[in-house]
Amino acid sequence: MKTTKKTILVTFSALLLLSFCMIWLTDKNILTLEFLNGSGEYLTGDPVTEFTAYHDLQRWIYLSEAAYLSIKILLVSITIYTALYLKGAGCTFTDTMLVVMRAEFIFVLAALIKSLAFTQLFHPGTLADWHRFHPLSALSIIGNVGASWYYPLQTLNLFEIAYWFMLAWGIYRLIGGVFDRSLQMVLSSYVPALFLWTLTLSFFSVVVFPDHI
Repeated sequence: MKTTKKTILVTFSALLLLSFCMIWLTDKNILTLEFLNGSGEYLTGDPVTEFTAYHDLQRWIYLSEAAYLSIKILLVSITIYTALYLKGAGCTFTDTMLVVMRAEFIFVLAALIKSLAFTQLFHPGTLADWHRFHPLSALSIIGNVGASWYYPLQTLNLFEIAYWFMLAWGIYRLIGGVFDRSLQMVLSSYVPALFLWTLTLSFFSVVVFPDHI
């Protein structure tokens, strides 16, 4: 059965809603204004405008999350669909996009585990602790590194690997055949694209923030 636009819209809405819920819970329980001030992170430096600036920032976080999810899903879908097309698989772009959206739910679980674990391991903790902490990642194993290494080491985590297998399973359900073939397709298309994306962001972070190396 072909994927309909309604299915795509409902799945994306559910993913976005859960992501917004995680942002709200994190802001309410961890990244509060008191937490930021206690970390020495002041948004304006003016106590009178600090509260207003904090709430303005929250609105931008929700907008940026929606934009990030939309762009990521589109780029990953294009990458996977291109690999499927070159392999001669008979599926549509919307079919591929649904596979990607369903796999994305693993990162909602990752965000939930991070929030729950942070409240148990760091009390009260700082914003630097929050940025460094990513459970089940290479960063949590290696420890103290420069800020420019945070993103690549956070990206290498068990949830990301689970994402690869979820993509492969979705492709397997979509085109049939054997699961190993679908997994190889993910490893040969999405994973190199992820590596290039991570390398690009790391490079620009070094250029823009050389003091954080």
